[in-house]
Amino acid sequence: MSEKRNVVLWAMIGIPTAAVLASLYTMYLAYSGAEPKLPARYVSEGSALDADFARSAVAQAAGIIVELQFLPNGDVVAEISADDPSVLPPSLTLELTHATLPQQDRSITLQRATAERYTGSTPPLPAGRWHGELVSDEWRLRARLDSSASQRMIFGR
Repeated sequence: MSEKRNVVLWAMIGIPTAAVLASLYTMYLAYSGAEPKLPARYVSEGSALDADFARSAVAQAAGIIVELQFLPNGDVVAEISADDPSVLPPSLTLELTHATLPQQDRSITLQRATAERYTGSTPPLPAGRWHGELVSDEWRLRARLDSSASQRMIFGR
């Protein structure tokens, strides 16, 4: 007499068994190749972002608005208004980041000329899109500029 194999029975036993074995093998791979734990003193990027947002909040609370003009001769003039003028420092740093050409990035120091005016200089901006960050020790503002369409950058509106 020939024995008939029950294919459905073997499928019902084999498929779950294969899934369990594959799961066990996956667990083995996960634990054997696991990344080491971070040291306790490791500072995550989150705290730096929190500090960055806090500096933006200080600028917003102080009502700081800046209009920056890039003159054809390379002078940079910043007209600043603030609800609380005591938050305006003797100098500011303007970080300009080109959207696609990192070799064009520049850092400009703006010195206080009058109560509401800061000045600095930089070579004329080539046409393109720029990201600007105006920074003091207590606050910071960010804006964007398309230098092919305008030579003005407004921060804080």
